[in-house]
Amino acid sequence: MINKIKKILYLVVAIVLSIFGMKHKAINFVKKAEKFCKNDKELKKVYMLIAYLYGKIDDYDNTEAYVLRVLNLNRKINDHHGIVLSLYNLSSIYYHKGNYKMAAHYLSEALQFSIDEKGKSEIYNSLGHIYTAMEEYSEAVEFFKKALTAKEQFGETRGTDVLMLNIGDILMVEKNFEESIYYLNEAIKRSRENRNKYAEANAFYKLGLLYYYGKDDKTNAEKYLKEAYKLFKQLRAKEEVEEIQELLEQNLHRLTS
Repeated sequence: MINKIKKILYLVVAIVLSIFGMKHKAINFVKKAEKFCKNDKELKKVYMLIAYLYGKIDDYDNTEAYVLRVLNLNRKINDHHGIVLSLYNLSSIYYHKGNYKMAAHYLSEALQFSIDEKGKSEIYNSLGHIYTAMEEYSEAVEFFKKALTAKEQFGETRGTDVLMLNIGDILMVEKNFEESIYYLNEAIKRSRENRNKYAEANAFYKLGLLYYYGKDDKTNAEKYLKEAYKLFKQLRAKEEVEEIQELLEQNLHRLTS
């Protein structure tokens, strides 16, 4: 009982210190609680908290070390959900460290476990972003499409607009303009259904750029850019408004209305 009280006190102090921004001191107090853990499940919770606190101060090496400890404990107690979560966290760490291959490796390992469609969609989406960062665009598109399919299979509509936008954007980079137009128009339709004005504005913006730079169609470029301009202005997205206004004035030689 005394050991349990000591552990709780150390953890409470750590949480209070963390709230007041004293993360290093908080970590030290959590580490003191470690020796009072009586089983692997309690130890796992302590390691998870230490990893979280190291993450908050961007100490990715120590974050990784403690997430690996959590992963090993999850394997030991055969917690499949915990294993997948640990692998996802390791992938996120390597992504922030710029090691995209290792980030993809851990997510691919997570997919080997029995995961529902919602979990798969999140992993596929993350893999899409990783392969985009590696400029391996064909793979990125495939993973975004898999994420889209997984979402549709469990009836989720939120986020499908952004996935459509990501796919359309990459296809534009690859100069696959016709397919890009299809996905960007789908992104507009779905963003309206989801009431996501920012995604809608971005889709119009991408279509404007596609028609201007890709198809040399200034009429359609102006039409889509003006739609994007109106939406970004409503959203008070100053940077985007200024970019579009400059493009309309300098490159299309027309002022926004």
